[in-house]
Amino acid sequence: MLDRSATLSGTDSNANGIRDDIETHINSMPDTATQKNALRQTAQAFTSVLTTNLADSSALTASSTKLSNASSCLFSRYPSPLASKRAREMEKLHINTRQRFDAYDAYNAALSGTTSLAPAGDGCEN
Repeated sequence: MLDRSATLSGTDSNANGIRDDIETHINSMPDTATQKNALRQTAQAFTSVLTTNLADSSALTASSTKLSNASSCLFSRYPSPLASKRAREMEKLHINTRQRFDAYDAYNAALSGTTSLAPAGDGCEN
């Protein structure tokens, strides 16, 4: 069951930066361990995006970099069509309440007109 609490970050009982419901979902998938690591990195990036202080330009840049790296990692671990599907799925799972949608919308608005660099390498942390 998806966490639909009013908090942006949701419940993360082991404090690894991944909502418990999403971590359970990732763990239940038939994907390889390497692919699941890419999904976990993406989940952590979305948590960062949703909780970023938008008035802090360095925090905004750091969250943008995390999300860019996670996206590159997904595409290095999955065939392209499946990588796109997994990226959309992670976005949908994270942006599942009005509060989270509003925070994500504000994050994207704060980045509007900015550019970011593609990560060196595949972007994967693991």
